[in-house]
Amino acid sequence: MNSTIGACEMLGGIRRTAVIGRYGGGDGMAMARVLLAHSLPLVSAPMHDLDRGVRLRERDGELAIEVSASFQSSVWHGVTAAHAAWKSVQPDRRVASLPEDLPAAGLEDFQPSASLVVSSIDLDLACGDHLNLFTHGWLLAEELEKAEACGEPRQGISRDVLAGFVGSDGLAPTRDAIASLPFTSNDRAASPDGIVELRTGDQHAHLVVEELDIDGFIVPLSDWHLGSDMLQVRSTAPLAIPQRHNQLIDRCATRQLRLCSPNRAGSGLVVVVDLHTRRWLLEVCVVLVRDSAAERAVEVCLERQQPLAALLAELSAATGRELGCFAMA
Repeated sequence: MNSTIGACEMLGGIRRTAVIGRYGGGDGMAMARVLLAHSLPLVSAPMHDLDRGVRLRERDGELAIEVSASFQSSVWHGVTAAHAAWKSVQPDRRVASLPEDLPAAGLEDFQPSASLVVSSIDLDLACGDHLNLFTHGWLLAEELEKAEACGEPRQGISRDVLAGFVGSDGLAPTRDAIASLPFTSNDRAASPDGIVELRTGDQHAHLVVEELDIDGFIVPLSDWHLGSDMLQVRSTAPLAIPQRHNQLIDRCATRQLRLCSPNRAGSGLVVVVDLHTRRWLLEVCVVLVRDSAAERAVEVCLERQQPLAALLAELSAATGRELGCFAMA
């Protein structure tokens, strides 16, 4: 059964998958509203049965992600290329921290996980310079919670991942050649000799402990701050303007955004690889605009407890995008 992906309360309730937001430093963090986050089975499919690499499909009453062997090979090609680029740098000049060697078995030696995440962002976020992909809930939560349970709580944690977008619609790289997520076309990712471009990104969290003095009463405060300003993307999709955001129309127009339907900020297939624990994540990521018709369509389906396949059909109609094959458009 497709199950809801839980949140890590220690890290401020962030979901245990990849989510969209905007890094602001400390309390300036702005996270997307997660409408649904479900884990999906990851199923291998023969190439002749799946000519574009990846697709969403209903199997035995649940939604699954079917992945061809060529796509998985492209992901591993991306891993080896990114690792080779990192290793070519003098050790004392490397920024990211990665294992020195890769497993001989390739991606087969990595534990896979797959998810479908639909979220919504305020229009001012969509019109901003960039958004960020945060993988902390998937990457760091379990390790932090285990340390806490063992009576050895952490004050901070940091790890570098390899990440990239495939087949994006309405999302694009930023101009920052170091911090931006790389983007790969569907054709390149699905071809037998293809490659999914990946780039290192720092994902860290640190505990901030403070004391608030209220007229002599000392109130201890503590919370986790997430960083950093890496894994950047920007929205290029047409945006519909919710009524309450009329004051932003001029601002958005100056950023050369087309103010029309469909009202989504973007969608794509996220690939994240953790070389340290040998895990990889494949996520169907859909980002909508807050207060849009598409967001409301999702809310109605959730209220009616409709199956994920029916919800995707409604979402496809609301956004004008065939999400059942959206990673292969």
